[in-house]
Amino acid sequence: IVLAISLSKVTLAKSERSISRSCKSFSICASFSLTKRYRKQIIHRINSEVMTSHNISVKKQKKQKKLMVSIN
Repeated sequence: IVLAISLSKVTLAKSERSISRSCKSFSICASFSLTKRYRKQIIHRINSEVMTSHNISVKKQKKQKKLMVSIN
C-alpha cells in the first residue's frame, strides 16, 4: 500500500490509473481534503502508530510536492 500525501489532500487509490505513475499496488480508494494542520497530524499518526509495526519508507518528491509513504 502506498499513501500519497500532497500539500492539499491524502489519496489512496486502488489502481495506478487514478493516481500518479510513481504510486503502485493500491488496495483502497479514498480521497479527502486536508489543511496543513491535519496533514501534520496524519503524518505524526502514521509515524507513531504504523512505523512501529511496519517497514516505512518516506520519500519527498519535489516536482510533485508530495510525501510518498510506502508501507510494506
